[in-house]
Amino acid sequence: NLKNATMAKITYLSNMGFAVETPDVLLVFDDYNDPAHTVVKALEHNPALPVVFLVSDHRRFNKAIFNIGQNHKRQYLLANNCPGVADSDMPTQYMAPGDQVENLLGGVSVKAFASNGPGLVYVVTTKDGAVIMHGGSLSPVSEEHFATVLNRIKASVPQIDLAFVAIDERLCKNATAGIKKAVETLEIANAVPMGFEGEHSDACRFDQYDLPSDVSTRFHCIHTPGEGVRLKLNAAEAHA
Repeated sequence: NLKNATMAKITYLSNMGFAVETPDVLLVFDDYNDPAHTVVKALEHNPALPVVFLVSDHRRFNKAIFNIGQNHKRQYLLANNCPGVADSDMPTQYMAPGDQVENLLGGVSVKAFASNGPGLVYVVTTKDGAVIMHGGSLSPVSEEHFATVLNRIKASVPQIDLAFVAIDERLCKNATAGIKKAVETLEIANAVPMGFEGEHSDACRFDQYDLPSDVSTRFHCIHTPGEGVRLKLNAAEAHA
């Protein structure tokens, strides 16, 4: 139903970090470094907007996130391999594979899946039913385990409106194998490659992905900190 579509602004922070702003909440994934100050600017622009920070792995945990948006309602979901937080008053929850939390700020719910690498895969559902996946360290370096994770997600999540999936430059010419397999396995309306360590152009040559004809995923290349795109999520045509 188009009237229930979620308008979202997706902004690249760096590496695997993204901010997804909806009318109800600001979702911040893996904010280890935000050189364009995207999150601070978004919160300054909308003083009433609550913010949920999600950290998928200890390697992308930066305790500086606790200093952001101090005048806003905030919640933090951290992978259970992240270090403990000294301030017990922080609205923090540690997540393990299989954990699910409902009724977060902005009406958000979150489910955590085991990755085949360190940390977690997060699947977030907004108040309006838009489904957003952040793949964290998920990578086809271990192809068998990679397929197992994707199939586990597929069994639980029939449709995904927006997915952030890592490229893995350890695989050299096959660096984009993970995002290709993800869109072939899962029903993903919009996909964004992430995890650039060097040149992004190879990962963003979407016309060379050589995908099956029944894959209708729209790809978006967002590679400069502060760069963003506006998308209509949870819209009927997104899954047509």
